[in-house]
Amino acid sequence: MSWIGPYIVPLVLAALVLRRMIKTQKARPVRFWRLWLMPAIMVLVALGTLFSSFPGIVALLFFILAAGAGGALGWFRVHTLEFSTDPETGAVHTKGTPLSAVLFVGLFAARWGLKDLFHNTGLAAATSFVHWTDAGLMFTASLLAAQSAHTWVRARALLPPPVAQAVIPAEQKE
Repeated sequence: MSWIGPYIVPLVLAALVLRRMIKTQKARPVRFWRLWLMPAIMVLVALGTLFSSFPGIVALLFFILAAGAGGALGWFRVHTLEFSTDPETGAVHTKGTPLSAVLFVGLFAARWGLKDLFHNTGLAAATSFVHWTDAGLMFTASLLAAQSAHTWVRARALLPPPVAQAVIPAEQKE
């Protein structure tokens, strides 16, 4: 039994990734009211950690780079989704493509590769571990925010005109 111990966590993670890949291949309705919930929470947490103490100029530049990369990847990820409308209800649905599954797996592979690189080259010891985790938080927050924004833009374009007008906030109607 001790020979399987080191393989349990990778096997569980692989099973979860496989489940996620299968789940994204099914069409799901776009819930406009929930698009901003998780990104808003993540951005508030990321900003809270950033403003808790000044990390220094180099770390701040690294945070900006991580946020930019996350935003670009989040915006691109929405391009890998297929959007459709239900002709009867007018509801917008999204479905993952094989490219979106590959991108999802690629993110995990990049994370594991970077983790291995940092530990083998000593980069993790050169800077504070907190800065690396904060950069990951900035990356994730900007990825989710860009993904939600681009999903809203693409899904809103598919809505019928009266419904699209109801989704626009009141201050933008004028």
